[in-house]
Amino acid sequence: MKTIVLLIALLSFPALPVDDTPVARATDLTLNKTELGEWLVKRYGVVYVQQFLAEQLLLREARSQGLFPSAAEVAAEWDTERTRVIEMIHHGREDRYESDLAGRGYSVETWAARRMHELTVDMCERRLAVAYRVVTEEALQSRFRDIYTEAGEHTVLEVLFFSAYGQVDMSDDRPDIGRLKSLALERARTAAAAWRAGATLDELRAESDTIHSEFVVDGRISAYRRSLLGAAVDKAVNSLDRPGEVSLPVEVFDGSYLVRLVERRDVSFESVREELTRMLVAEPATSGERTSARQTILDKREAEVLLR
Repeated sequence: MKTIVLLIALLSFPALPVDDTPVARATDLTLNKTELGEWLVKRYGVVYVQQFLAEQLLLREARSQGLFPSAAEVAAEWDTERTRVIEMIHHGREDRYESDLAGRGYSVETWAARRMHELTVDMCERRLAVAYRVVTEEALQSRFRDIYTEAGEHTVLEVLFFSAYGQVDMSDDRPDIGRLKSLALERARTAAAAWRAGATLDELRAESDTIHSEFVVDGRISAYRRSLLGAAVDKAVNSLDRPGEVSLPVEVFDGSYLVRLVERRDVSFESVREELTRMLVAEPATSGERTSARQTILDKREAEVLLR
């Protein structure tokens, strides 16, 4: 049996050369890579060795399967993450971002190097998890029912939402939510009349609010998923008979919806099997799939930690 050996009794081999590359400084103290490595082994032992081994195998496996990300892909992911952190946590202030890094002992360069390595490993794991994914008949049938219902109905909708809470005055300690919901309902009624008179979705969207859902893109849903917007909206959808019909305003806890039917037709499972398969294959890896992929690689390579 071939065993991957990470660490072995040092007494059996000549002493390894010291890597005196600095990793940290503080006044008259400079720490190097060898000292850091020895400390990690003594302090965290097997846990870190297991993580190190798994990372190395992930990177090798991704390379062998042509899934290793390019430097440009990693840099793009890093830039996206960095921009999001600065906007969401530091309110767009790059100086605050850099000050926060300095407070944690990093320069911009050293933090970028660390995160880009972590992102590389993360991207490899995600890609391998998707590559190992097996799309089962059960998963396909479940997705078909989720999108098309048991009856096999393909429905395309246009949706507008009029928020009550979006109009709350943050300086008001006790806003009149009932009044705000009534105002949202009136906005929906006005938009419904304009929609029935020939206004387009794009024209009306300026008067409505954004729907925060991965399945609603620019106010359109295709194909419609039941219960996506709640039972009340499902009931309104069922009341629409012909393409172009607009529902009455549907009141929900945070405002009102309007729904316009674009298309409705019967669809069979076999006719959309390939589409469903592509959909499932393209989905991001779940945490369970990532854990499974990591374990699959460890098992396949008969990995073993020998540190005791």
